[in-house]
Amino acid sequence: MRQSIHRIQSHLARLSSQYPKCWQALDGFRQAKGQGLEDWPDWCYVPVAACYAVVSHTVSGGERINDLESLADVGLMHALAGWRLTQGIYRFDPDIYQELTSTPFTGQMPIEILYSLPEWSVFIELQEDYAHGVWATLEHDVNEHHSELRLIFDTPAGIMPQQIHLVGTLEEGIQAAIDFADKHHKPAKLLQESRERTEFTKDIAMPVAKSLGEVVSLVLYLCSQKPDLEAEGMTGSRPARPNPVKTKKGYRYFPAKKTTIWQTGYRLGEFLRESKGSKQTDQGGSHASPAPHVRRTHWHTYWTGPRKNPNRRRPVLKWIPPTPVGFEWEEGGEEIGPVVKRVK
Repeated sequence: MRQSIHRIQSHLARLSSQYPKCWQALDGFRQAKGQGLEDWPDWCYVPVAACYAVVSHTVSGGERINDLESLADVGLMHALAGWRLTQGIYRFDPDIYQELTSTPFTGQMPIEILYSLPEWSVFIELQEDYAHGVWATLEHDVNEHHSELRLIFDTPAGIMPQQIHLVGTLEEGIQAAIDFADKHHKPAKLLQESRERTEFTKDIAMPVAKSLGEVVSLVLYLCSQKPDLEAEGMTGSRPARPNPVKTKKGYRYFPAKKTTIWQTGYRLGEFLRESKGSKQTDQGGSHASPAPHVRRTHWHTYWTGPRKNPNRRRPVLKWIPPTPVGFEWEEGGEEIGPVVKRVK
């Protein structure tokens, strides 16, 4: 825990020093949302374009950015701008982490579920060697009007941003992000720096690229309606986007006073470990009840349309989150499983 907090605070301190008053500037962009600036969805704190404007003002006087380090700072600033307001660090139970990351990720991305990210920016601790953790945040491109899931990996080699456009399958979303970057950031200097950086960090870059589906599965779990979350020292609390504070200069957002560690899946993981090796129990019916277990994350095809008219029936692919079977909370007997919340 201390390592994560120390590393994040170091990133915050560097950006605050290198780009003076950057957080106040981004808060100003948020205040001008729909009032002087183009509007954007509430699930996005500020668009990446706002962070680009802040960084480019410092490094190039507002002109185009032509170095990879500054572009990486744009992505990091976007992740930290939303994160500092709530400061949530999500630490997964090892067994639940394995359950989620080992599930194959195929089919269409459940875009509506991703819009339910509990905070504007979350930091997930990774249980891998190639990265300490990853920020997950959502972007709305105000120029091209598309949405993205942006993953900022904190690796031993430095910050590594990855974008996934929210279209089609995961592979299609990654390819769309690559095509978009090639179209908009193609100066010869950037291409040369990109080749040198890829060569230098290939031992990190390759596992990061392979892990995108695993990380998306972790993010999706946080987006379910009732994930198993418990904050250290804050019984009964739930993560949420912050509310603005009314000041003499209008409504403003202020950073959280401290970091919150969200123990994720720990109660569910404990139930799973206790249930290993247990036998099915007879509940008085004709079949034995299964031992408590988690039905894995999977895709499921539903058929819509009138049953009496097969020609009008159509398949709809939906994402089913990890579903606990046979568990109950200690308090009140509420089922432990998450429920998917649809967002219009």
